[in-house]
Amino acid sequence: MPRIPKKIQLERRRNLIEVAKRLFIQNGYDNTTVDDIIKELNFSKVTFYYHFRSKIDVLVAIAEDVIAGMVAEVERIANAPDIDPVQKLTTCFKAIYGTFMDHKNVWVFTCQEDNIPLYFRLQNITFKTCCPPIAKILQEGMDAKLFNRLPPMETAEAMIHLQDFFVRKSSMAANTEESERARITIDGLLSYGLGKSLFTKDIN
Repeated sequence: MPRIPKKIQLERRRNLIEVAKRLFIQNGYDNTTVDDIIKELNFSKVTFYYHFRSKIDVLVAIAEDVIAGMVAEVERIANAPDIDPVQKLTTCFKAIYGTFMDHKNVWVFTCQEDNIPLYFRLQNITFKTCCPPIAKILQEGMDAKLFNRLPPMETAEAMIHLQDFFVRKSSMAANTEESERARITIDGLLSYGLGKSLFTKDIN
């Protein structure tokens, strides 16, 4: 059997990820099967299992791609020369919130009790990659005396925890009032800690 060129292998893997992501967002993870994914691409199961051991491995690949895109946007905002630190943080929050809510069906699945190891795995990736640029913004704001002086990296980690709380509350809220209460709570905590209100009402 002829060896499949690396370029084609990578293209097939990318196609599987993109189609699976669309189906997971559209139908939910639980309602999407491997057969649904390969049918869209006219791939065989052999092709699928060559690239992924299971459906959940596709989910992990999707989540890692989504997080990478989100982090790239946060880094772009952090390095923007013409935005003040307060606006940078607000814009970062909006970008992070929007990213997770655009992939709501994916994240709701990872928050289920049976998927706690997966949830923490993805959370750790988010912390390792997202906290440094946010800490950079915090340091910039503290140097400009726009924020209360706190340890930047630890503050960034606490802020990502709060953002995670808000995303989970919003994605699983039974009504808009629940989501609004979460927003008010986080805005109050940030305002108290940093001395600046960041979690603006229009983040939703």
